[in-house]
Amino acid sequence: MSWRASWYLRSPRVRTPPAYLNMEPTNRCNLSCKWCVASTARPTGMLDMAVADGVMDQASRAGVREIRFFLAGEPLLHPRIDDLVTQATRRGLRSVLHTNAMLLDRERGRGLIEAGLDEISFSINGVEDATVGEVQRGANLHVMAGNVRSFLDVRRRSGHRIPRTILQIIQSPSEAATPLPSHRLTTLFGAPGPDRILRLAPHGWGGQLRSSEVVLRGTRYHPCQPLWQGMSMGWDGRVFLCCGDLNGTHEVGDLNRDDLMEVWRGPALTRIRQLVACNTRNGLALCASCDAVWWKYHPMVHDARRALWIISKCMPSHA
Repeated sequence: MSWRASWYLRSPRVRTPPAYLNMEPTNRCNLSCKWCVASTARPTGMLDMAVADGVMDQASRAGVREIRFFLAGEPLLHPRIDDLVTQATRRGLRSVLHTNAMLLDRERGRGLIEAGLDEISFSINGVEDATVGEVQRGANLHVMAGNVRSFLDVRRRSGHRIPRTILQIIQSPSEAATPLPSHRLTTLFGAPGPDRILRLAPHGWGGQLRSSEVVLRGTRYHPCQPLWQGMSMGWDGRVFLCCGDLNGTHEVGDLNRDDLMEVWRGPALTRIRQLVACNTRNGLALCASCDAVWWKYHPMVHDARRALWIISKCMPSHA
């Protein structure tokens, strides 16, 4: 039984390993973003290479398929981020990185590509200077966009098809109602630009972000996906409740001493899945106010519709 089947059925026990592991290179950041709730309450630091090596060994043996090098913080602040990606590549683990692109100079981009990075997403929350300056304090849109163009150029010249590139834009509902100007995107990111543009609504981070611009996507309750799909580890090896727990308020294990699969199938996460599955979340501060549990319809229907959409895009046109 796959994790998805367990999630559809709300089973608190997951037989399969996590599909991915969020491995935080650092929780330090060079920006202060409107939609982020990471605070200084959690001690800051850098992921130790020996800890990363041991955890990736565990992940590979357990059958984890993907390492996502982000949680809180800016991963490019880690001085050996290229080596972390290389460690994942050597183990056959798919590697993903999420960055604000401010530090993604040409040499750093080349290093990530040569390390075998599979996917990179750029968090740039707007296409105008004033917007980015307001929602990503400390950012410079032209530096970010220039670094993305440079990265795409290095990838093209290298002859590599990876990493896949995604431009991720978080926008308020009113902003998202307006189409992105294609000419502006071309000016900023070149042509053809990133492989995909993803527009997202602000996430409430389990009620930590209190804003009228956080809008529920539906009225039907179903448990959130991450508790069944992936595990989230901070820079110090501690395992947190989920990818929304940027401040480490709910520790469920420590991979410095605990086995990855024992944490994944252990009593702490199993109990949390059980509470969330039954919608008895009041004892869990993050889960009680989380907006990720509200759907327009059952996620099985959502996934089926998405699969059909993907198939239709792949079908040859007979116009």
